[in-house]
Amino acid sequence: MVETQLYFGLDKPSGGTVSAEQFDEFLRTFVSERFPDGLTSVVARGQWRDVRTKKIVSEDSRMLVLVHDGGADAERKVTEIVEQYKRAYEQQAVMRVDAAVRVRF
Repeated sequence: MVETQLYFGLDKPSGGTVSAEQFDEFLRTFVSERFPDGLTSVVARGQWRDVRTKKIVSEDSRMLVLVHDGGADAERKVTEIVEQYKRAYEQQAVMRVDAAVRVRF
């Protein structure tokens, strides 16, 4: 199996933030539709270096953990999630980490 971690910043460049309610709605209406078997969402705080200003930026964020088969369909769905979030919430990027994992229940 593959574990995909997605890191979503909550600050909008035009001002304001993605609220907890907005993020939860994004999970319910967009993410869960693509990964109905389950996921984990974690409240987090992250930082990154702005490539233009070279300043370190700190912001509230959410981490989403998905476990899937790593096939083409899962890849397409993960890409759709990332692109939709960037469009909907004015984000430059969503960090993605993929790792092979062994899963047992």
